[in-house]
Amino acid sequence: MTRHHEDCSEQLLIARAELGDVQTVVWLLQNGCHASEEAAEAAAAQGHIAVLDVLQAHGSYLDEATCCAAARAGHLPTLRWLIEQGIPAEHRTLAAAAASGNTAVLAYLRTVVPVDTWDTWTCRAAAAAGRLQTLVWLQEQQPPCPMDLQLCTQAAAQAGRLQVLHWLGQRGAVWDSDACNAAAGAGQVPVLQYMHACSSSSCFDDLTAAAAAAAGERSTLQCLLQLDPPCPTSEWTIAAAAEAGHLDIVRYLRQQQPPCEWGVLTTRAAAAEGHLAVLHWLRSQQPPCPWDRSAFESAVAEGRVEVLEWLAEREDQQGWTKQECEAALARMQQD
Repeated sequence: MTRHHEDCSEQLLIARAELGDVQTVVWLLQNGCHASEEAAEAAAAQGHIAVLDVLQAHGSYLDEATCCAAARAGHLPTLRWLIEQGIPAEHRTLAAAAASGNTAVLAYLRTVVPVDTWDTWTCRAAAAAGRLQTLVWLQEQQPPCPMDLQLCTQAAAQAGRLQVLHWLGQRGAVWDSDACNAAAGAGQVPVLQYMHACSSSSCFDDLTAAAAAAAGERSTLQCLLQLDPPCPTSEWTIAAAAEAGHLDIVRYLRQQQPPCEWGVLTTRAAAAEGHLAVLHWLRSQQPPCPWDRSAFESAVAEGRVEVLEWLAEREDQQGWTKQECEAALARMQQD
C-alpha cells in the first residue's frame, strides 16, 4: 500500500469511526488500515462504544485523550465504558468535562476520580467556556473544586465571558494586568470597558496596549486610548506592533497626539522578525525612528537575509558596516 493510500485509508477509518459504521471499520482494519488514536477519539466524541471496542481489539491505543473526547461531548455511557476498561481519566478529562458544562459527567467523575486530582484547571476550563452554572456546581461540592480566582479571571477575560467575570468579581477577583492584557490581546472590547467601569483605579498599563498592538487589534487600541483616563502607551507598545509586522498599527500609534514613543527597541523588534516593510517605514519618517547596532545583531541572530541585504546598502548605518553584513550573509549561505 502506498503512502497516499495509507493516508486515504486512515482518513476513511476516522470518518467511518465518527459515524459509528462498525462494519466498514472492521473491514478497513482487516485490510491493513492502522487502528489510530485519532479514530478512537472520533468514535468517543460521538459516543460509539462498539467502534471503540473494535478499535481496541485491533491495537488502538486508548488513552486520556479518548476520555477527553467523550467527556467534552458529554457522552457519559462512553466515558464510563472507557474508565471501566482501565483508561485513565485525570486532569485533562476533568477540564474537558468542565468546558462542556455537563454536570452529569462531572458528577460521575466525582465518584471515580480522586479528590486530589481535581485542580484549579478544572475551574479555569469552565470559566474560559463561560460555564457559570458549572463553576457554581464545582464550588458547591464537598470539598469544593480548587479555584484560582485570578487564573479564572484571566481565562474569562480572554474569552469574553462577562457573566463569569461578574460572578468572579463578586467572589473577590480583581482585574489585574494579566486579565487586562489577555482581554486586550483577544480583542475583547466589552470586557475592557466593563473592567474599566468597575475599577476604582485603572488596571491598564502600557503592556495592555502592547497586547492589543501585537494582536493587530486596532479597534481595541482605539477603545483603550479613548478611555478616561486613556490607557498608557510606551515604546513597548509600538515595538509589539513592529515585532508582529502590523505596519497599520505602527502608523496609527504614531498618529496619536502626542505620538506613541518609539526608539531602538522598535527598530530592533522589526529587524529581528524580518519585517522589512515596517523597518523601512520607521526609518523613512522625519525624524526617523532611532536605531543602533542591535538591529543588525538581531537580524544576524534570526537569519533575516532580506533585512541584512537592506542594512548593507543603507547610508545611515549606526554601529555596523556593509562588510559585516556581507560576511554575515556569506556565513548564512554556507550554513
